[in-house]
Amino acid sequence: MIKFKTFKLYPSEFSLDIWIGEVSEITPYYLDFYGFINPSCEDRKIENNECAIIYAGHGSKAKGEKRIVIKLESLSNLGIVVHEAIHALFDYSKLIGTKLEHDTTEWNALMGEYIFNEIMKDNYEEIGDIPDDAGNDELCDDESPNREDDSSSSRES
Repeated sequence: MIKFKTFKLYPSEFSLDIWIGEVSEITPYYLDFYGFINPSCEDRKIENNECAIIYAGHGSKAKGEKRIVIKLESLSNLGIVVHEAIHALFDYSKLIGTKLEHDTTEWNALMGEYIFNEIMKDNYEEIGDIPDDAGNDELCDDESPNREDDSSSSRES
């Protein structure tokens, strides 16, 4: 069963989406939610245990927002959860223009704790039916949403 939730990264307008499950099961929902056109497009692929900044399509359920997305196989390996939460903290800091340095350690620690605690809360939506229009065969184009161009924003553990 796929699990999903989203939460705001206050005090900003950015959201963090968490997907839990197998890539093969999540892909149709992921494509539909972010308004991606073709699952074969390289910049649309998701991997196990990954964090990325996503630009959602304007007509998508994510409403054209720039979002941070974490995909996990499960919550059982806390090391991986912490690892991806730290990636999300770095991505969030990049989006809001905050540098992670010695003078910001308390903020870094508080935001890292907040992100980890939100990931671990058992308030996920369980998803079961594949959307009818997910992953159609249209071609990728320059207008379609994509990941952040910076290679440091998409990592696999």
